[in-house]
Amino acid sequence: MPKTSLNSQPGPYVPGWTFGDKFRKARRISGLDQREFAVKLGLTPSTVAAYEGDRATPRLRDVTPLAKSIQMLTGIEHTWFLEFDAPRGGGTNLHGVTPIRPRTLGTVGPEGFEPPTSTV
Repeated sequence: MPKTSLNSQPGPYVPGWTFGDKFRKARRISGLDQREFAVKLGLTPSTVAAYEGDRATPRLRDVTPLAKSIQMLTGIEHTWFLEFDAPRGGGTNLHGVTPIRPRTLGTVGPEGFEPPTSTV
């Protein structure tokens, strides 16, 4: 029987990190449950659950202060929460991951990206 894959795109892919993924990772690193994490950050437990489930995101003006609070709590650099994964290739597949389109062997990149060839 052939092995099936949940990935509907051909080739390898790199999953992106949503705000919810990063938020959940930070909470788990802290060792706190959702209620405890919410109290430490001045949020409600339902807000923490909504962020982790990607059902909500903080207002733009609140992201940096929240990220700095998480940094104080966990040690995770606050700028990580301000970075967004840019889609690569042809967008995301059904599972929200972006496939990588590897370069075909034998192709050459744009001029200036290849090392100089030695004539010695």
